[in-house]
Amino acid sequence: MTSFKRYLGHRIKKSLLPTITFSLLALAVTSFYASISADAFMAAVGYMGIESLAAIVGIIASIIPMVELSAFKSKRNLDTLFFSPISRKSLALAHYLSGLLQMFTIYTVAFIGHWVSLLEYSRYFRLEYMPLYYVLLLILGVVIYSVFMFLFGEANSNIDGVICSLLWIFALYVAMSALAYPIRVFALKYVYIGHDGRYFQFTRQLSNFADWFLPYTPLNNLTVIFQSVMQGWKNFNGQELYFPTFAEAVGRYFPHWYMFFPWVAAGAASVWGYFRTFTRKGAEKAEDISDSPFCYKTLIPLYGASLVIITSESDIVMLFLTVAAMYIGYAIYRRTFKIKNVDVIAIATASLGALALLILMNTVF
Repeated sequence: MTSFKRYLGHRIKKSLLPTITFSLLALAVTSFYASISADAFMAAVGYMGIESLAAIVGIIASIIPMVELSAFKSKRNLDTLFFSPISRKSLALAHYLSGLLQMFTIYTVAFIGHWVSLLEYSRYFRLEYMPLYYVLLLILGVVIYSVFMFLFGEANSNIDGVICSLLWIFALYVAMSALAYPIRVFALKYVYIGHDGRYFQFTRQLSNFADWFLPYTPLNNLTVIFQSVMQGWKNFNGQELYFPTFAEAVGRYFPHWYMFFPWVAAGAASVWGYFRTFTRKGAEKAEDISDSPFCYKTLIPLYGASLVIITSESDIVMLFLTVAAMYIGYAIYRRTFKIKNVDVIAIATASLGALALLILMNTVF
């Protein structure tokens, strides 16, 4: 390959058959789901079934980056690709655009099929908002795709890339759940005296806020908002009450709607990080230990400290199990059971730091 256009064309041709296959599969799933949901809607409360579109976007935006970048985890492939006439930046752009085109095609085909399936029941829905939903869901899909392109690119092997990407799905949520624990204890003792209704409402809001740190929550929340606006609010007998505005739907379900914006910012930062890593990482790193701060180095102590706090009300066995899990994590990271002293220090710091926080909480609160 001697030019960016030719290489991009090669990538598109290579991914053509999988793209067509998954497009047809997504089309069949969403069309069938739309028909079932709309039919159920006529009989009872039912739904439009657009959550299937959100699921499709979340799945393909997470998997395609792994497929696109898998070739760069092999030393043999890297020696060939990095010494080709095409610059690294062009290679990175070609793979980013190729994956993006695959996601766009699969999602668009599924969306059209879903929309067409709903036209028969258009008198029940406000389908004029479907194009807006399409655009906003696509934007969130690009955000998730960019995040996973960056995360998978940080790893030096395919298996490390898969493990680290999967762990990051829940990492921030687990950390926020751990952070919520001392906040709940403080609120119970000093703000809401006793387990009254206000305290339970506060803890529910705290839990809803933590949910936003899951990468797929924006997809779900956007879908719930549009479902409310397009199908209306109804009682349990399926009797129509009224069609809410966007402001009413957001206010009722998602007081933390502003959390959409940090995810968009994370997507933009991930694009920058992806290109930066791609253009700087040496070919000798392929198949080596993944020492990026966005992989095991951060994930293991983050999960360890969070789990110590979350399971603090359990017996001492959970603490030892958490420490053992951290050791296994470092053994996987180092590819040997003989981990380094710095790893032992990290395990001790995460465990003792979390215990110190719990002791402080019990002392002060």
